[in-house]
Amino acid sequence: MATSAEPIAKENIPYAEAWDELPTEDCARIIRRMVMTSGYNQSQVSRKSNISRDLISYYISGKRKPRFQNFYKIVRALNVDLDDVLSATSQAADNDGHAIEMIQIDGDDRHVFLRINKRVEAAIAARVISILTE
Repeated sequence: MATSAEPIAKENIPYAEAWDELPTEDCARIIRRMVMTSGYNQSQVSRKSNISRDLISYYISGKRKPRFQNFYKIVRALNVDLDDVLSATSQAADNDGHAIEMIQIDGDDRHVFLRINKRVEAAIAARVISILTE
């Protein structure tokens, strides 16, 4: 395993590129889930990962997205299987698992909530917004 002083070569880690594709909110959700599952508090994660407590807090709250190297430090500090986390991350980045969903509103047959979490070209996004605002 790499020490904290060694840079992590993402090209040698399957699915690592998916991390760069994820929105900050999704990254925060992943880190928050790992921390909650570990049973550690933010100060403990900070000490174990050698990342400042403020940065850990920013990552968990979604105020900042960690570079892959810091994400990797957190994963190692929490003894999480990196392949499991990144394969799930890759699937999310590839838009598997409800990238677009329609949610029925109770008692209203004419209206639904439409949730879209998919990376698209700006022109396509503009067309969708145009349709939705007609």
